[in-house]
Amino acid sequence: MPLWRTCLGMAEHWVNHKYQLFFYLKLLGEPVNTMTLYAGA
Repeated sequence: MPLWRTCLGMAEHWVNHKYQLFFYLKLLGEPVNTMTLYAGA
């Protein structure tokens, strides 16, 4: 498998987990937004 394809798969995997974290924190009623996940604020 080419390196670019492996890197693309890793990036997609990371984004999926970020979305899952965002979704579950919202379900729990936590004050979360995209800056919380991507800027560490």
